[in-house]
Amino acid sequence: MALSSNNRVIQTALEALYGVGADPGAFIYLLVANADLPGMAAQEATRNIIQPHLGSRPAQPWQERVPLVWGVEAVGSGDVAVEPHFDAMLQAAGWARVQLTGTATVQAAPIAVGTPTGSWSYTVGAGFTGANRRRVTVICTTAGASGTAQATVAAPAVGLGETAEAAYEVTGVAITDATPITLPGGAEITPTLSADWEVGDQWVIELVPPGIEYWPSSDRAGHKSLVAKYNVDEVMFEARGARFQLGAQWQIGGWPLLNFRGRGLYGAPTEVALGDADFSTIREPEVLDTNSFQIHVEPTDLSAAPWSPTGQSFDLTGGADVRDKSRTNLNNVEIVNHELTASLLVELERISTIDVFALSNMRRRVRATSGTRLGERCEICVANGQIGTVSLREDGGDVMATLPMRCLSPQGAGDDEVCIRFF
Repeated sequence: MALSSNNRVIQTALEALYGVGADPGAFIYLLVANADLPGMAAQEATRNIIQPHLGSRPAQPWQERVPLVWGVEAVGSGDVAVEPHFDAMLQAAGWARVQLTGTATVQAAPIAVGTPTGSWSYTVGAGFTGANRRRVTVICTTAGASGTAQATVAAPAVGLGETAEAAYEVTGVAITDATPITLPGGAEITPTLSADWEVGDQWVIELVPPGIEYWPSSDRAGHKSLVAKYNVDEVMFEARGARFQLGAQWQIGGWPLLNFRGRGLYGAPTEVALGDADFSTIREPEVLDTNSFQIHVEPTDLSAAPWSPTGQSFDLTGGADVRDKSRTNLNNVEIVNHELTASLLVELERISTIDVFALSNMRRRVRATSGTRLGERCEICVANGQIGTVSLREDGGDVMATLPMRCLSPQGAGDDEVCIRFF
């Protein structure tokens, strides 16, 4: 009887040590899309021997691997403090997990807009508990030193669906040393003025909601690996030491996908069924449409409000380059770089609104957010995207602009180019 290509069950679990396997109780089921599982791949060495005929030479396979290609829907666990069910996949792609909570949700220092006369700093007393990123402006309305200066603290409305939040504005806020100031979402800062404020002085403070974040890691020795098990009918493959390249593909009218392309060490298949898959803990994503998909493009220093284009799609590629390595006493799959690139497809707007061609070679922070439900939303934030040559195409009678970009480190230290967060 022929084996059915649709009857596949996939399980994964992180390894404690490379290539040694995982605890049988640690495996979770994956609900995947666009799977390509050919079973086996290998290099081939041919004996270049002289023969008294024109026929084939004998060959032998080596560096045997199990190719693993699939996508998972980019939806969180439903709890901002709990990682998504495919956490092992992200870590095995060379991304490090961080839980953002507490005072780390408040930007460490104010960002000056323009060249204000006054200056100040603050300490964070209470973290942000809101549902969305908030760009909070602090604008001086009464000049003076500590105890005299006053400001308006404001933030525009943000978010979609059940996580939408109304605009925030408080006027006449006294700016006094050692006296706390309340910001949206319960955040609290305590200011210290170092130069008197003048009317019109303005600063920005970004508040980031609690969630689970993943950042690219250059710590090659610390990259995680996993065991992937899958079966086709009752032929079961087990690939230890698996690592992956990560990409993302989000577009209007579809589901948000994180795509993984990698491989693990080959092991002889067995005739074992994995049993019935349990997908009960996997959240169902929202279709990406105008009510559940947002794109924002803004200065890397947040000194101006974001441009929110009429967007069609967002793509991320190059999240790890996976290569095989074979040496004496060494046979593994490694991640060797994180040269990330991204691309936006948006409607071309009038030059008077925004000149997208002027963005070429400029650097911008780009945020793509899918979903509206708390704990399920996924945001990909390119911290410092160097926009390349803008090109045009037609889509349904509309002129669309493609904005390609290289994802660069904003500070030069690296591992801060892109953040994938579930919140």
